[in-house]
Amino acid sequence: MRQTRYLNYILFFLVSPILSFFIALKKYKNPSMKNIFWIFCAFFGFCIDLNFQSGTNDAIVYVGRFYYLHDNNVSIDYLFSNFLSNRNHIEIVSDLIGFIVAQFTRDYHYLYATFGFCFGYFQSRNLDYFIRIIKNSSYDFTWLLGGFILTIPVWYINGFDFWFATQVYIFMMLPVIIEKKYNRLYLMVILPFIHFSFLFLIIITAFLLIFIKFENSVFVLFYFSLFSFFFDFTFFFQFLDFLPEIFSSRTSAYLNADTSVQEGGRIIWWFNNIYNLSLYFYVIYLFKTYNTILKSDSGVYRVILYSFAFVGFFNLISSVPSVGRFIYIGMSFMWGSLIIVVGKIEKRIQEHNRYITILKIMIFLAFCLNLLRYIFPLVGIGKLLSNIFTIYLFIDDDLNIGNLLF
Repeated sequence: MRQTRYLNYILFFLVSPILSFFIALKKYKNPSMKNIFWIFCAFFGFCIDLNFQSGTNDAIVYVGRFYYLHDNNVSIDYLFSNFLSNRNHIEIVSDLIGFIVAQFTRDYHYLYATFGFCFGYFQSRNLDYFIRIIKNSSYDFTWLLGGFILTIPVWYINGFDFWFATQVYIFMMLPVIIEKKYNRLYLMVILPFIHFSFLFLIIITAFLLIFIKFENSVFVLFYFSLFSFFFDFTFFFQFLDFLPEIFSSRTSAYLNADTSVQEGGRIIWWFNNIYNLSLYFYVIYLFKTYNTILKSDSGVYRVILYSFAFVGFFNLISSVPSVGRFIYIGMSFMWGSLIIVVGKIEKRIQEHNRYITILKIMIFLAFCLNLLRYIFPLVGIGKLLSNIFTIYLFIDDDLNIGNLLF
C-alpha cells in the first residue's frame, strides 16, 4: 500500500510538479514527501531563465564557466591543476558539477537542474529532520514548514555556492546541536570548497557551541545586536594585511563589496526587518512563557539558544559587506526552533492564535514579495506551470513575467 501511494505521488508529479510541491507541503507527514520536495527543486532549477544581456550576478559566472568547460573539452586533470594553482578560487564544487554536466550538454538549464538537485537534497533532509521530530503531533505544521522553506528558498540557487553551503551547514549542525551527534562534522572539510566564507563560519561555530552554555549571555548578545546599526566594524579591515595571502585577498574582496544599495529596495528591507523581528520576539515569548517545559528537553533548549546566539552574532556585524546574508542561516535555525517548540506545547498553542495569525500573514506577504522580486524575474511561467513532458515547448520561447513587471 505504501509503495502504491508513493508511486501515485510520483505519477502526479510527472503531471504537475508545482501542484505536487504544495500537496507535499500539506501532507508533510508522509515519508515520501521529502523526495517530492527534492525532485521539485531540480525541476525548478531547470525552469530558471537567465538574462545574459544585463546579468552580472553569480549565475552568469557559473554559466560562463560551464560554457568554457564544454567548449574547450576541459579534462578533469586540467580542472584540478587549475584549482591547485589558483589560490584565489577554492570553490571547486560548483566547477565539478559544471564539469560533469558539460560532458553531456551545453544547455545551462541542465546545469541549474543539477544545482537544484544538489540543493534540494539537503533542504529536503533538513525539512524532514524537523518533520520526524513532530510526526506524532496532531497540530498542523504546514505554515511553519512553509516559513522554514521560505527562509532559504530554492530560487536562491541563482547564487548556488553560498546557498548550497548553507543547506549543507544546517544539515551538518542540526544533529550536532539537538542530539549531540557529531558524526556529520566531517562536512566541515567540504564547506570551504563550496564557498570560501564558510571557513570562517567553522571557527565561529566552535565559539558559539561553547557560548550557548551561558543563557543570559546569549540573550544579552542578541538584544545588544538589535542596535548594531550604531556600530562600525570596518576598522577591523586594517588587520587583513596580517592574514596569509589566500585569506587576505578573498576576505578583502568580500568586505569591500559595494552594498550601498539595499537589495530589493527600502520597502523589502523594512519588511524583512519587521518579519524577522516578529519571529524573534515570538520565539522569545514562548521560550520565557514555557521555560520549564522547554528546558526539560536539552536538545530544544540548545537549538533555541544557538538560534539566538547565531542571529545575535551576525546581526552585530551585519553592517560589514557580504556578512548580513549569514543571518538567513540563523533564521533557519529560528524557524526550526519554533517548529520544535510548538510541537512541545501543542496543547496550549491555541492560546496564541492572535500571534500565529500575524506570523501567517507575514509569511504570506513574504511569499508575495519573493514572487515579485525573485521568482517572476527568474523563472519562465510556461516552464513552471508545465511538466517534464511539455517543458521543452517553452525552452526557447517562454513568458518571463519579470520582463513585463520590471
